[in-house]
Amino acid sequence: MAAGASPGGDAPTADFRPWPFRGRPKPDELLSSWFLRAAEAMEMKPYALAHIAWRSTPPPLTRDIDGIADDRILAILSASTLTPIEQCRATTLASYEGVLFESHQPLGRTTWIMPLGVRARTRLSPGLQYCPACLEQAPYYRRLWRVSWATACVEHKLRLLDRCSHCASILAPFRARGFACFNCGAALADGQRLPASEMVLSLQMRQELILAQGWGELGPSHFPYSVQYFQTIRHVARSLSLGARATTFRTVAAESWGGDPSPYEGEKRDIDVLTATERHRLFDLVSRLLEEWPERFVSTASTAGLWQSWALRDDDRPPFAYASMVAERLATPRYSPSRAEVQSAADYLRRRSSGLTKLALKKLVGDSIHIQPIFDAERQASFLPAFREAPIG
Repeated sequence: MAAGASPGGDAPTADFRPWPFRGRPKPDELLSSWFLRAAEAMEMKPYALAHIAWRSTPPPLTRDIDGIADDRILAILSASTLTPIEQCRATTLASYEGVLFESHQPLGRTTWIMPLGVRARTRLSPGLQYCPACLEQAPYYRRLWRVSWATACVEHKLRLLDRCSHCASILAPFRARGFACFNCGAALADGQRLPASEMVLSLQMRQELILAQGWGELGPSHFPYSVQYFQTIRHVARSLSLGARATTFRTVAAESWGGDPSPYEGEKRDIDVLTATERHRLFDLVSRLLEEWPERFVSTASTAGLWQSWALRDDDRPPFAYASMVAERLATPRYSPSRAEVQSAADYLRRRSSGLTKLALKKLVGDSIHIQPIFDAERQASFLPAFREAPIG
């Protein structure tokens, strides 16, 4: 039996022989990256090795294997490399379930995970990022590089890239030779080294810590479940990036706290499908609004006319800490007539009838803090002439 094969593609059998490659996953390595290193070490093409190992229809590499890897795929990979199954599972995007998002969707869109848009052997979306300095230092793809809020390398203080710096092609590791561009062959380690925003670096270091520990804090808010923290951050980011009011919100935010309010290519696209450059600009703005939370966010939203319904859009179960803050601080302001408008209404009622009452005035203009003082003034004015004509003594 060929190394790595099993009858019918099921779990390994008694006569199963492990691969010559016995390398374990590196820190935070993606499953696809680990598999790629195995194929190169055994001098095999990734698609050929995948066929021998899994014999699946459709082949796993024609989909997003980091997202769709199930127990069967992991069991065969574990046996082939003599790696504990839990260590294999930690290379998948599903391992973020319960800390980054509530539920992983292997065949659909998952919150915070950038899609690859895999069709056969072609990738249509830039869903994999890289740091050129990291690839030069330790050539493998990190799991964090699939997360949309990760736009910088905190170790090298560089922006993450999602395209080849030489020909602008997106990454297609299974079609490339080593860690290079599949289209022009340029080494990804030779990519542009663009300095990351200090605001982004500060935010990302905090978020990587929250991701690792499973809980987080934001100003006075405590999130015992890190998913709630990341849900809150997503609300802030989507308010800045998605929809008609986002442009005004970005403009006010940048004028007040700095940052770049330039529009994103296609205002209707969600965060996870923006380019690396766009997301870096976006999270620079997000980081500025998170300072002094929630004061900056509230004052900026109020100035931009971003009220409760918009701040909670498309979410019927927002985190309590965020929802309660929005309800308390960004409830839609009710219109209250001015003193001049209430006085005009009082004059109108007086002309129509001799008796002016508070109830009639309230029915005409609605509730207003000016009703009582104006009614008191009207009543006092009506008694004053009679008071002056009364005899003294």
